[in-house]
Order: sequence, then C-alpha cells, then structure tokens
Amino acid sequence: MKTASILLTVIFLITAASGETYSPEAISGTHEVLVFRDGNVLPGQLFSVLADVAELDTLDGSETRRVPVESLAGIVFAPPTTREAWDVLRKNILETHAAAENDRLGLRNDDRMAGFFLKVEDGVIMFRREETVFEIPADRVQAVIFAGSGE
Repeated sequence: MKTASILLTVIFLITAASGETYSPEAISGTHEVLVFRDGNVLPGQLFSVLADVAELDTLDGSETRRVPVESLAGIVFAPPTTREAWDVLRKNILETHAAAENDRLGLRNDDRMAGFFLKVEDGVIMFRREETVFEIPADRVQAVIFAGSGE
C-alpha cells in the first residue's frame, strides 16, 4: 500500500473591506494599507489624506477609492511581509486606536510620537505635536494610528 504525502501550504489572507483577500506578500513593499476600525484592510497606492477623506488607487489600478477617515483605525506605510508580523501590527493598531486619545505616529526606526495627524500629501505626512508641526517623508513612517477617543 502506497502512502501519499500531501503538503499543505497555508497562506495567510487578509480580509479587505471589499471582501477581497490579500496575502502579506501581495501588499508588502511600496503599497500602503488602510486598516479599518473593524480590522478589515484595503491596500493600494495612497494619494492623499486630507481632512476627512483618504484617497487611494486599488492594487490593480482599476479604481480610485475615497474612504472616510472616521472609519479608519490607521494607515500602514510599511506593510510587514509575514503573517506573524501582520498579526502583531494589526492587533497593535486596533488596540492602540481603541484606547488612544491622541493620534500616534510610528517611524520605521521604532521611534514613536503622540499628537495630531494633519494630512498626507505628495508623500509627506504632516503631524502636530504640541505647537510644532512635523513634515515627515512617508517612506520613514511605519504607521499612523488614529485616536479612538479612548473608546
């Protein structure tokens, strides 16, 4: 009797707001990822986040989506490539969002800042801390987590 080996590859899929799924590998690299308050995600090429709307092109470039900022827990500018790292980052964004009274900015070098997110435009994030407005290139930022008003 012959025995057969079956190799199962489990691919971690991230559920998007549109019901689509993406592997961490598919959304890592140069794409940003919107993280919704319910944990769903939407990867794409972010154009801007002004006042109350985030605009991004979908991964396949077929459409531009406008997403209300109030529906977001955060934006990831440097998506991780492994399931474990995604689990940790998404959990951190959702938990921090739920408890935070101020927006949070995490740089790729692990520095953190609390303050007020102002906007993203032309690859630059504007973030205010106390009376100082910082202009930070988006390629230096891991993620922005929006305040959830300590919900």
